[in-house]
Amino acid sequence: MSNKRTRYSKDLKKSIVALYHDGQTQLCPSEDYGIAPSTRHKWIKLYSQAETDNGEIPTTKQVREHQKQVALLKEENLI
Repeated sequence: MSNKRTRYSKDLKKSIVALYHDGQTQLCPSEDYGIAPSTRHKWIKLYSQAETDNGEIPTTKQVREHQKQVALLKEENLI
C-alpha cells in the first residue's frame, strides 16, 4: 500500500482560503481538488487574516497570546 502524500503550493492553499472567505461552501473547493476536509480546515486556520481596528494584521502567535490573556482575565473576574 502506497502512502503517497500530495503537496499543494502555498498559492493554492491561499486560493482555497480566499474562496472560503468569498462565501463558497467548504466542500466545493475540496471536492474539485480532492482535499480532505481536515486539511482544508487547517489551511483556513493558518491562512485566514483578521484586521484590527487600526489596520494591523496580527500574527497567529499574537492571537494566541491575546486568547490566553482574555482567559486569565475572565478567571480573575470570576474570583
